[in-house]
Amino acid sequence: RRFMERARRLPAWTDARKLQTAVSFNEKRGLYLGLLYGLGSGMMSTVIPREARSVYLGVRHEYIPANWQDAGAQSRQVLDPLLAPTPEGVKLADILLSLAAEIDGGASRPFLHAMTRYLLGDEITGWLNIPREPFWDPFVRTGWPAFVRFRETVLPLPLAPKGYWTFDEFLRQGALFFPSEGRPISIELPDANRY
Repeated sequence: RRFMERARRLPAWTDARKLQTAVSFNEKRGLYLGLLYGLGSGMMSTVIPREARSVYLGVRHEYIPANWQDAGAQSRQVLDPLLAPTPEGVKLADILLSLAAEIDGGASRPFLHAMTRYLLGDEITGWLNIPREPFWDPFVRTGWPAFVRFRETVLPLPLAPKGYWTFDEFLRQGALFFPSEGRPISIELPDANRY
C-alpha cells in the first residue's frame, strides 16, 4: 500500500499545465490521435526493419521536436533513411489491419486500406502489399480533410469538446468490445521474444 501511494504521486518536475493541455487536446482531437497512432505510426513501424523485428515503444526528451517544422526535418533526417520493406513488416501490417477490421467481420478492411494509403502514401503501402481501393481511396482523400475541417470549425462551440470526447470514447469502447467479446481485456507484458 505504501509503495502504491508513493508510486502514484507525480514527480516533482511534472508540469500540471502541460498535462491539462494534453488532456484537453485529447478530449477535442482523440479521434485523430487514434487514427494517426493506429494506422499512421503503427503501420509505419512495420516498414522500419529494426522495429519490425524487435520491440523497443521510449523517446528521450531531447529528441522530441519542438514544432512541426522541426518534426519534418527530423523525419527526413532519421526516419526516411531507415524505411524499407521486410517480410516481417508485411506480416505485421496484415496482422494490424486484421485486428482493426475484426470489429465488423472484415467489412471495414477496404476503408482501412484507404486510410492507411492516405496517411502513409503509395510507396509505403505498396511495400506492405496493401491493395488500392477504387471506391475508398478517393473517398478518404476528399472526405477525411472535409470531416476534419468540419470538426475543427465546430470545435469552439461550448459543448463540442465534451461531445467529441463522448463520441470518440463510444468508438473506442466499441472497438474494444467486439474483439474481446464483451469480456475485460487483460494485457500481459511479455517476458521473452516471440522466437
